[in-house]
Amino acid sequence: MSKIFKYRKAGLILVIGISSILSVGIVLLISHLLANSVAIHLISRIQITVVEKISSDIENYLEQIVKPLIKYTSDNNLSIYIKEPMDELSIRLLQWEVANVNNAMRLEGYLETFIMLKDNRVVSKDGLVQISIPAEVTEKIFSGEKEHDIYMTYEYKGKKNIVVLVGIKGPDRKTKAILIGLYTADGLQKLVVQTKFGKSGYVGLVYGTLTVAHPIEEYVGTFDLMDNPWTKSFAEMITKSVQGHGVYTFHTKKFATFRRVGKYNLTVVAAIPYSEIVEEASNVVRMRAFSHAIITLSTALAVLFSVVTILFVINIEKNAKLKKMVNELNEMNNELEAAFNELEEAQSKIINSEKMAALGKIMVNIAHDVNTPAGVIYSSLTEVAHTLNDMKNKFFSEELTESEFLDKVDVLTQLTEIMTRNIRRIIDLVQSLKRVAMSEMVESYSSVNLKALVEDVVRAMYPKLRESSVQIHTEIPDNLVVHTIPGALAQIFINLIDNALTHAFDENTKGTIFIKGEKVVIDGRKEFIQIVVADNGKGMDEATKKHAFEPFFTTKPGVCTGLGLSIVYTLVVEKLGGEIELESSLGTGTKIIIRIPEKKGDKHDEQSDKNSEKQRSRK
Repeated sequence: MSKIFKYRKAGLILVIGISSILSVGIVLLISHLLANSVAIHLISRIQITVVEKISSDIENYLEQIVKPLIKYTSDNNLSIYIKEPMDELSIRLLQWEVANVNNAMRLEGYLETFIMLKDNRVVSKDGLVQISIPAEVTEKIFSGEKEHDIYMTYEYKGKKNIVVLVGIKGPDRKTKAILIGLYTADGLQKLVVQTKFGKSGYVGLVYGTLTVAHPIEEYVGTFDLMDNPWTKSFAEMITKSVQGHGVYTFHTKKFATFRRVGKYNLTVVAAIPYSEIVEEASNVVRMRAFSHAIITLSTALAVLFSVVTILFVINIEKNAKLKKMVNELNEMNNELEAAFNELEEAQSKIINSEKMAALGKIMVNIAHDVNTPAGVIYSSLTEVAHTLNDMKNKFFSEELTESEFLDKVDVLTQLTEIMTRNIRRIIDLVQSLKRVAMSEMVESYSSVNLKALVEDVVRAMYPKLRESSVQIHTEIPDNLVVHTIPGALAQIFINLIDNALTHAFDENTKGTIFIKGEKVVIDGRKEFIQIVVADNGKGMDEATKKHAFEPFFTTKPGVCTGLGLSIVYTLVVEKLGGEIELESSLGTGTKIIIRIPEKKGDKHDEQSDKNSEKQRSRK
């Protein structure tokens, strides 16, 4: 009887051992297949993210280039110089005006400006010149199909440039001529070249199907995807679709994703060798965080099954098996804890990155806004110098009359007032930016006047507010002081205002953003500072409200990162120990209510920790 029991025990152990080995092998095979799928999906998502980011950056870069030329045509009636027919005298007058445009646009970084007439004659500051721009590009401007456009690449003085075209409209709103500006393409080339992903993934930019920006400079302006038999099918995809992906072979097999840049005939292409995808799949299998977790889990399950079965039959080796299980589960727990710490560190980096990006946008807008008063001051100084020189010459030649002297003094007085007014404007802009930047840098707790902080943020964001039809109204007591982290609070206001301007209102739609701050006492407990930021914009539907605070969720992919409200939530709940609520419905606008402790030290107090836990459970 004992021999039979012994044989049954050995057979049972053998069967369990074989089952364990098979289960581990099956799990490894599944993990390898999953790794290939994960690698392709991961690289595809990375490419899409890279393409969306770089196309958004390029569109913003081009808009900043085009904007000064558009503004100049809207602020100056250039159509008065366009006659029919354009005789020699009219050409000379137009040539003089082109010289004025050229001087103004050099301050904005333009190399040269021209005006193209409907008969394709091109007038420069030096007279008639020849410029080779395809007729299909200029015809879209003359026909009114487009108000402005760009063309790439155009060689000027041995360098490749971006051609910016803006229609000059007459009183009948029909395009009478085209204002053309040449802007160096170096900045666009650098923007593309510095974007890399993976080991050898790179980004290129094509105009139509012609390469206009590429890490290999010899391809720029010479390599047309449509003319190469290996890339022709991919080029046809680009001409037919706004975005997509495909595979082509040029030197090596590549996987590429593409996306059109705004309303321009430009397409961003992100390419990576297919061999790197295969290599990445192997890396995924070898990754400790992937393969070790799966192997450990499968082994733990197999061992658990074996131990339970053996104990049920003979009840042996109990303590040793359980100890092994506990050790393996502890290892898994340690790995999960390390992964959680890495996620927290990544979250902190994302918040800091978004903070600097928001401050950078403000700095760019203010720097651009400073250009206008600086240009006015420069023009005024030029006119002052001219007037003083004229007075000096007439004085020494005894031709200066008293009335003429008084007139010129009056002109100088007016110019001085203009310069003084614009200098004050520059000072106000710089001071507001300085105060907001200082608030952003303060990460420790200190007392801050809420109204003054909000006013500085609004002034710093004025250039962006001015471009919209949205007004900001505030209702905050003059003496309302909160003990908090000024940098976090400033970032909250910047993100909420920017989010409202981006999502709540369509372009040129009038609206209002209302900011209210007050001290409140809730349920008879400690005092809070309650901040309400509300708008009368489009509002959110239930699905959008449900995901509003989730990282990377956005209703405008390719334009926004989806981190704005997520970072606001993190700063309010986890950094300031407060509470945040969202109220919104379609057509009625959006209201965000924030409550933070009026006084709070460097360490979270018990009540603030409860607030944080309550907010997490709601989310």
